[in-house]
Amino acid sequence: THPVDHRDVLVSRGDSIMFTCNISNANTTQISWTKGRSVFAHSILRNQTFSNFTTHRLRIDLNLPSKLNIFNAQHDDAGLYVCNVTGKRGLRTTEWNLTVSEKPEEISQTWYFLYILTPVIGFLLCGFTPAVCLCRKSWTWSPNQDLGNDRTLSYAQFHVQLGGKV
Repeated sequence: THPVDHRDVLVSRGDSIMFTCNISNANTTQISWTKGRSVFAHSILRNQTFSNFTTHRLRIDLNLPSKLNIFNAQHDDAGLYVCNVTGKRGLRTTEWNLTVSEKPEEISQTWYFLYILTPVIGFLLCGFTPAVCLCRKSWTWSPNQDLGNDRTLSYAQFHVQLGGKV
């Protein structure tokens, strides 16, 4: 048996995906792709291609048969894709197990606005409430406190402006 390189790939429905077989053009004689009963085979030595892939969303470029592209992936594209590269040194296989999932639902702008608005209101309340409490505390002085502060302020103004002596 020969070594097999296996990879699991998950895409959302509608996405595009590209599978690439690593090859050396100098040593490669044939490249083949399979998925279930579908086969693509390209002989480099004979420059001949056979394919029974029927989906229009799957493309293999004859100039670069080491790449398989799937456009607008759908659930029926899911499955095991196998690339066999035959060369002077033997066979090399790469497998991709493709899973196609539903696209995650887009968050509508209304819900997005509500998600943002809730924390913003919370932050504003957390900042606004302490500020109001501090201001109310500083504005609610007793009459004796106001008189004392007014006298001190008046005396300081008199002393500075008129050059009075203490």
